[in-house]
Amino acid sequence: MNRFRDVILIIVAIGLLVAVLWPDGTSQQSDESSSTASVNDAAPKSRAPVASQPKSTQFQSLEGVFHTLFPLAEGTIWTYMVTDSSGQAPADTWRIRVVSAPEGEGSGVVEMGFGDALSRQTVYVADGGIQIQGLPFESTLRYPQSTGENYTGKWLPDMKFMISDAVWEYGHRRHIRYRSRGNNQEIIEEDALIAQTDRAQMLRQEKVIVPAGVFQADLVSWVSRIEIRAGKRGRRVLEKLTTEPFKKETVWFAPGVGMVRRRVTHAAPHQRDIIFELIRFEPPRAK
Repeated sequence: MNRFRDVILIIVAIGLLVAVLWPDGTSQQSDESSSTASVNDAAPKSRAPVASQPKSTQFQSLEGVFHTLFPLAEGTIWTYMVTDSSGQAPADTWRIRVVSAPEGEGSGVVEMGFGDALSRQTVYVADGGIQIQGLPFESTLRYPQSTGENYTGKWLPDMKFMISDAVWEYGHRRHIRYRSRGNNQEIIEEDALIAQTDRAQMLRQEKVIVPAGVFQADLVSWVSRIEIRAGKRGRRVLEKLTTEPFKKETVWFAPGVGMVRRRVTHAAPHQRDIIFELIRFEPPRAK
């Protein structure tokens, strides 16, 4: 009997020894899971930074709002960083805000200007295109007592006409008081008519990078010429300044966002290069 009991004890002891020294598959799987978890939880190794997504993808674009390239939704604000080669810009930002949107073939109001010095301008909609009183946004050619402003053509025509290589014109005429010197160096002041013609061309689509993000934009160029006729006979004056274009512009428009970059180059003697780059686009808040 004692002998049989010793055999039983030996068998139990061997079983316990095997259990301790030979872990089963479940224990092994548990150890592997634990090992994997510790690797995943460890701090990642240093690596090159990943480029962030273009900020433009975060914008609530105004697709479906007229005009596709300059959405006139009430409350929309565009803020631009200004770089002026002459250092004459009164502020380093430029802003546009839609005060009231045109209804159908009518008019609305926008505010625009450097820094916080915004002035109100009228925007007109006709035949699917836009006219904005006061464009170009910035000009070195300023004359006192400017009256009787009149605009012809479109700043931006209907989108169906804005195909590659399309050409259109935007005209601006106004009456001014023109000053010059006579033969005896006396100051002569007389009525004059100043006419500016901006000839635009749709160039192509291309990617543009500005502080606000990366955009696929429509590229439009403008070449501006000016003519001044003074006196009762309408004689041409300042011909040396008006024969050649006095200003050239290149503007990048992102559909559903608007103007994202603008470069204005003035010819001599007012040699100047001004760049506007979008830094913030604020669509109207949902009501």
